[in-house]
Amino acid sequence: MDVTVLRLPYIFGTMPGRLPLWKMFVDQIRDQPVYPALKGSTSAVTVEQVAEAAVGAMVHGEHRHTYAINAYNLAYKDFYDMIVEALNQTGKTQVPIVPFEQLRPQFEQLDAQAAAAGKEHGIHITLSEQLQEEAQCTAPKVTQAVLGFKDHDVLASIKQTLAKCVQNEETVK
Repeated sequence: MDVTVLRLPYIFGTMPGRLPLWKMFVDQIRDQPVYPALKGSTSAVTVEQVAEAAVGAMVHGEHRHTYAINAYNLAYKDFYDMIVEALNQTGKTQVPIVPFEQLRPQFEQLDAQAAAAGKEHGIHITLSEQLQEEAQCTAPKVTQAVLGFKDHDVLASIKQTLAKCVQNEETVK
C-alpha cells in the first residue's frame, strides 16, 4: 500500500449546515479596540484546492512523500484586518504588529491556566504564538506542479468564509 501525506495549512471555504472553525477568531476580535498581530505569515488554500491536491496525491504522489500545499502566503495581520472588515469594525479596531516579547506574559498565563485546569494544548500557546513571528509559508508552486491542484481565489474564499461566520451570528441574534 502506498502512503502519501498532505500537510494542510489554513483552509478556507464553507459547507452547508456547518459553521467554519474560523468563527473562533471572529469571536476573539469582535468589539475589541485593539487586536495585536505578530509579524509572521502562514500558508493558505481553499477547500477546493485541498480536494484537488488529495486526488493529485493519489494519482501522482510518491510513496512515503509528504506534500505541504500552499496557494497564498497569508500574513496574520492581513487575516485579522479581513476579520475586522467582515465585522464592520474598520476604524473601531486597530490591528498593530507587535513583537512577540510584548505578548509573551499573556501567552504564558494562558498556558498556566490550561495546566491548572489539567488541560494541555497540542502545542503550548507560548510556542505556537512565538512561531507566528516567522514566515511559515511554503513555495506555492512546488507541490502544485506535482499534485496538479488549480489556482483558486484564496482571498475571495477567506472573505466568503468570514462572511459566513458573521452571517451566522446575525441569524442567531
